[in-house]
Amino acid sequence: AEAWGVTVDLQLTDSLPQGHADPELLCQVVLNLALNAVHATGTPPAVGFEEYVESARPHRRGSGEEEGRLTFRTGVTRRVQSAAGRLLARDMVEIVVEDNGKGIPEEDLANIFIPFFTTKRKGTGLGLAISQRMVENMGGSIELKSTLGEGTTFRVLLPLWDAATRSLPDMGSAQAMRELVKGKR
Repeated sequence: AEAWGVTVDLQLTDSLPQGHADPELLCQVVLNLALNAVHATGTPPAVGFEEYVESARPHRRGSGEEEGRLTFRTGVTRRVQSAAGRLLARDMVEIVVEDNGKGIPEEDLANIFIPFFTTKRKGTGLGLAISQRMVENMGGSIELKSTLGEGTTFRVLLPLWDAATRSLPDMGSAQAMRELVKGKR
């Protein structure tokens, strides 16, 4: 991120309950979301990175003149879902990846998770589609909010483990998230 002129801000909860997640897959999801945010917010560091620049858009895509920013937040949130005619409240671990880039055009929002849809010159269009599938396979979802001129927020939601379910290694700790962001996992 630094090479692209993007500042990383970590707003991580020190202790989170165990979420239903495969740490390796979750790592891949967060890395993909972070790379997309950096590519959408920062300035390519040198010649040879043109394939990461969205077609027909300027190299510097941050909102206004402010520096590119990528923020990671973790926490627990409650979602209300309808099932069999009943409303159910469920606590979810959330991982938020947010940037202050130009945002995603409205006409692209409906396609963003569709395989092979891309706005990058040499992109495959598989990163977000695969990330969404991995999160859904872990019982979670990815929410997307984007405002032109302000930026984009991806929210990964994963269900908490039930007490009767065995737990996986703790990916919910702030230290684990810091290691992931710094590339140590």
